[in-house]
Amino acid sequence: MLKLLNSLAGKFDFWYVDFFLFSYEFSTALLCRVLQLSIPDSNVAIVVSLIGAIVEMGVRVLYYVMFIRFGWNKDGIWETQEDINAYALRAKFRVADAANDMVVEYLSSITAGIFLLQFQGTGAFSFASTNIVPATTIYLLVGIQLIPEVVLDWFVTFLEIYGGLSAVHAAHWNPKTGAYKIHPSFYAGIGDLPKSAALKILASVLVSWVALMGCMT
Repeated sequence: MLKLLNSLAGKFDFWYVDFFLFSYEFSTALLCRVLQLSIPDSNVAIVVSLIGAIVEMGVRVLYYVMFIRFGWNKDGIWETQEDINAYALRAKFRVADAANDMVVEYLSSITAGIFLLQFQGTGAFSFASTNIVPATTIYLLVGIQLIPEVVLDWFVTFLEIYGGLSAVHAAHWNPKTGAYKIHPSFYAGIGDLPKSAALKILASVLVSWVALMGCMT
């Protein structure tokens, strides 16, 4: 997926590529969370949640280490400006991907919890099981998903910021990044973050609606 997005970055603005990455991850994560929260055995659901959080952290650290190792292998020797630009773009993808991972995990878990709380007893929707999961269990499972996620996200973000990507993080979260200060078009004066955030909100609503319709019996 990252290779595909890397190819799109040269043809589309980065904010659009960032939005595309978020939409892909949210659509898959939401379905997984709905299935996970509706597992009849809460102990199994807890184990799945914890293992998933640990695996996700491991994958993020692995990709970050691969990124850093690639830079170290260059030992300060870059053949062309294109190579430098490609590595800088790779840094932007690392930060954008990590940011999307965090938002997706929180949003998909909360959305899946709302699905089950509101619709599992109506008889119009079928989730992973026909058994009704108690509300207290849903709250517990969502909490177990979110609390370790916050800790692991803090740890990995700490590694990235103090490992050389602080400027990239600052630029990614700056609403003015990518905006043209002097441009006759109002649209061009909007930064990458507001543009991608607006599209992500719309995508979240659309994907949630499609997923809910897919659960209808």
